Amino acid sequence: MPSFKAEEIIKKKAELEKEVEMLLKQAGIDELAPFTEEKKKETEQTLIQNRVRPAMETLKSRIHSELKLVPRASFKWLKFNWDFDGKAAKVDIEASFVKEEIGGLFGAFSSVPEERIKEESTAIIKRAIKEVSQDYSITIVPRKVEIIVR
Repeated sequence: MPSFKAEEIIKKKAELEKEVEMLLKQAGIDELAPFTEEKKKETEQTLIQNRVRPAMETLKSRIHSELKLVPRASFKWLKFNWDFDGKAAKVDIEASFVKEEIGGLFGAFSSVPEERIKEESTAIIKRAIKEVSQDYSITIVPRKVEIIVR
């Protein structure tokens, strides 16, 4: 219900802005565009400061801590970059693992296939993105997810 109310307020705001621009044009003032663009940038910066940046920090720390739990692989590093285009946060994630070989019977070594590590890691990342997106009520889109296994 709160999102419906927010949508209604945003629609009313847009209608009022159009009406103000029309009245200013009738009065011969065409210089409102720079002010409205500046106000949009300020609004976007406020949104980034208050919701997007904390969400990205939470997402990064959650992914980092959960990737450490991938079985039979040692988590090495995580690269996490993001940008916000006004509608969605787009993330680039790159993670590196080293396969652990487990000594078996008669000295034979076994390890888990690379694809399994990649699948588990990707599933963890997607789940974390979904949860943080819901927690912070923002859209998070994975632009690039790359898992490196050595």
